[in-house]
Amino acid sequence: YLASMEEINTTVTSLFFNVLAAQMALEMAEKNYSSTELASKIAKERYEIGTISNSDLLQLRLRLFNDKLSISDNRLALETNILELRSYLGFNETVELELVLPRKGPDIQLDFDEVYTRATDNSSYTIDNELKILGAEQDVARAKSDVGLQAKFFAQFGLTQKGSNLSDTYSNPMDQEVIGLSLSLPIIDWGLGKGKIKLAKSREDVIRTQIEQAYFQYKQDILIKVLQFNKQSMQCSISAEADSIAQLRYNITLERFQNGTITVTDLNTAQSEKDNAAKRYISDLSNYWQYYFTIRKISLYDYINNRKVSADFDKMIDN
Repeated sequence: YLASMEEINTTVTSLFFNVLAAQMALEMAEKNYSSTELASKIAKERYEIGTISNSDLLQLRLRLFNDKLSISDNRLALETNILELRSYLGFNETVELELVLPRKGPDIQLDFDEVYTRATDNSSYTIDNELKILGAEQDVARAKSDVGLQAKFFAQFGLTQKGSNLSDTYSNPMDQEVIGLSLSLPIIDWGLGKGKIKLAKSREDVIRTQIEQAYFQYKQDILIKVLQFNKQSMQCSISAEADSIAQLRYNITLERFQNGTITVTDLNTAQSEKDNAAKRYISDLSNYWQYYFTIRKISLYDYINNRKVSADFDKMIDN
């Protein structure tokens, strides 16, 4: 139950950042359109006085059309992602969603040994493997019990009556009791019983080997997730700084273009770098929270508040 609830967190996180990315993309597209529209007017004036080529003017006009198409595409993507998030959260169409970008995640570093210990102690992964081994041992015990003398004991009790009226069928019913015991001992089974035992033991060995390999892979996967999470905090800081620098550079480039000191190509390059930096920051932030909630689901531990993930099952049953 707890793991299933934590799976909801990871799904909502993915849907949240899908909406957020689409929301930011639409805002960027609208701002880019306004900036390109202004740059096109300036370029047209400069073209009339011969300080800019027709190729540069056409390049800006093409950019303007692309920005307009981008607005339409991103608006559709935003509406679609909002619909998915609203539906998953159980909201109706009257609920308006406008998400706020979380600028920074919690400043925590995870220890692999601690995460792995909590994962093996708290999650159902260990229990599932123990059940698989118990099932294999049960098959071996059943195969052994089927060899040799077999005894079956059964008892039967019944009541019966008949009559011309319905009430007569329930009056003074006659009872019948049967108790039986049967014994069987195969004289020759041509090694069939021993073969079943060996087959069951072989399957048990295979299951134990598979579980050992699965534990190794499980431990390796947790190590990778912890390393990814610990690195992602620095990635978010770097991409946030890159986003700020790219935005500042674009503002300066736009101002220089308006002054006529740079070309349209320089302006388009600065705009593309600005958009890519913003998208990279949202992507890195999304990965950060995806890594965190994945580790939290595996270990069933809240590392931000330093407590186990739990639920009041008695209260849930009472309700």
